Amino acid sequence: MNFSISPEYMRAWEQYAFSKGVSSLYLMEKAARASFEAIKGIIAYPLKGKRILLVCGSGNNGGDGIALARMLAYESAETHVYIIKEPRTEDAKYNTKKLKNTSATIIDSPKFNDYDLIVDAIFGTGLRGGVEGEAAQIINSINTSGVKVLSLDIPSGIDGNTGYAEGAFIRANYTISFQKAKHGLFFSKEGAAGKIIVADIDLPSIYMPQITNLQDSAFIMRQEDFLSLLPKRNPYSYKGDFGRVMLYVGSFGMAGAASMAALACIKSGAGLVYVLCEDKVAEILQNSVPNAMCVREKPKNISLFALGCGIEENATTWETILELFDDTIPSVWDAGALNLLAKNPIKLGERAIITPHIGEAARLLNCSNEDIQKDMFSAAQELYLRFGANVLLKGNSMLMYDGKDFAIQPGGVPALAKGGSGDALLGILSAIYAQQKGEKPLLAMQLASYWLNLSGRYVQKKQGSYSPSTIDIVNYLGMALSRV
Repeated sequence: MNFSISPEYMRAWEQYAFSKGVSSLYLMEKAARASFEAIKGIIAYPLKGKRILLVCGSGNNGGDGIALARMLAYESAETHVYIIKEPRTEDAKYNTKKLKNTSATIIDSPKFNDYDLIVDAIFGTGLRGGVEGEAAQIINSINTSGVKVLSLDIPSGIDGNTGYAEGAFIRANYTISFQKAKHGLFFSKEGAAGKIIVADIDLPSIYMPQITNLQDSAFIMRQEDFLSLLPKRNPYSYKGDFGRVMLYVGSFGMAGAASMAALACIKSGAGLVYVLCEDKVAEILQNSVPNAMCVREKPKNISLFALGCGIEENATTWETILELFDDTIPSVWDAGALNLLAKNPIKLGERAIITPHIGEAARLLNCSNEDIQKDMFSAAQELYLRFGANVLLKGNSMLMYDGKDFAIQPGGVPALAKGGSGDALLGILSAIYAQQKGEKPLLAMQLASYWLNLSGRYVQKKQGSYSPSTIDIVNYLGMALSRV
């Protein structure tokens, strides 16, 4: 399984490697070479005659950009370098001297809209605080130039750990992250990172420090991980082997939420799906999801309890939840159940999973949406501590936490940006968690979010990003799986 890291961990890794004799100049050269190779895939190769502007700061991020400029000049690209401040690190100074022996031109006042590509090497992951003043004006000029932008390691102005930006920030088309992806790329403000490219720069893995801060690392599931870890289906099994899921979902006017959750649960492999709902919702469900069984009371021997999509948010509903809830049985809490939980906080237990989006997380923690977005890792840890439950924090990219490890599911699927995606995720997650017998909640969250993303991409490829409905994405869960 792959993983992303915090900027602090990357710095510790580099410093330990340097102490063991690894050359910092060598790593800068490797970063520049990786960026050069990325550019060959961004603008048409060969690069001769292509106009490329590199905007460089005074630190090692700027040094990466200056080293890259030398390579571009050697390829006969029309290379312009705009150095905002004189280099202050030895490696950046060394590469600036070497640059002067090439055809690259160091300029004072670029016309930002007059290039085939702009390389952002202003601020790296060491930035602290917001970008203001002259640097902010330069960033604004880049953003409004209409030219493709490649950021080196992180879009300037974006916090490499959280993705938040307090001031001006680059809106990149592409970001190349060196050695490992940095957490903040996946949560970058307004999708500032663009397409993320991860490049190995030969930083030896034997010098990786031990993880002492849980926020330093987050698992990222790959396709091969997903296929190998999805619950297996024995050809001689029967429905009872794949979980008995009870959904407490839906209400008058919100039967669609119940339908999507139930259908997703069935299509993700649950053996038996019960829906506890009012009669008017049951009438709709019996037609829309005939495999689901509508019930008026809790069935015996359920293996998972999932709740929240489309329920009424009142005192009577909360009383019903307390009657149904058993902390010894795995549970998945979403939507209306989370809003009620925010008003009536209780410990849910280690077998529970909560799936809030940013707004629901803010209500659960009694803070603002911006507080959550500023530091999603800390928010996930606080949710875990406050409610004693595993956390799947939803957004374009999803962050998961089980009290021991973090995991990230990268986003980038606009077809999922519609009402109903959370209902589908509840159904998929409930089915997988039930099939895992309520064990390994972090893995269940990873598998569910990956599968939803996979089906979203599949349907988006067929229908585009505007037209897919959540039902389309649920209906294609099986097809998307069979095509990988």
